[in-house]
Amino acid sequence: MKQQVEKETTERQRVGTTALAWWSNLKKDKGGKAQLKRCGDPSEVFFCLPFHELHVRLAAWSSRQKETAAVMAVVLAHVKDDTSSRDARSFAAQMAARKGERAAVHGLRFRRLIQIKDREELFKPLIRIVRLLDGTVNVGDLAYSIWQWEHPNRFVQRQWACDYYDTPLTMEKEP
Repeated sequence: MKQQVEKETTERQRVGTTALAWWSNLKKDKGGKAQLKRCGDPSEVFFCLPFHELHVRLAAWSSRQKETAAVMAVVLAHVKDDTSSRDARSFAAQMAARKGERAAVHGLRFRRLIQIKDREELFKPLIRIVRLLDGTVNVGDLAYSIWQWEHPNRFVQRQWACDYYDTPLTMEKEP
């Protein structure tokens, strides 16, 4: 059990750090970022050079890993600011953060999101949520969550549910 936890922690750090470094470079590449943001579905991402840089950095060699890296590339292209250096909250906790009178991401939208089974279906909902969060997210946590989304134990979805619903605002009764 301890080895499994250490392995997951190492993988989380590897994917998160790699994605954050890639995203930092992408911020400087306005043309590459714009190209990724214009992609209407994950298959279009394969024609963008920044995607290929990401999948090589992640050592994503299988077709499934490349598809995952494609979703990750487009979603991260919509991020304006990384919060990991000043705010250790997970992406799910950020969705639950107060925005006006309610959570930034309403409970119904959140429940629909965590019910998605296929990473490719995450494409548009995650872009919408990044926009709802004004483009300010924990890049490493978001990247790792996308990377592990289809894990058989669905531990990402369970962890997101805990992080989202353990936030005081979402503990209140939803309208």
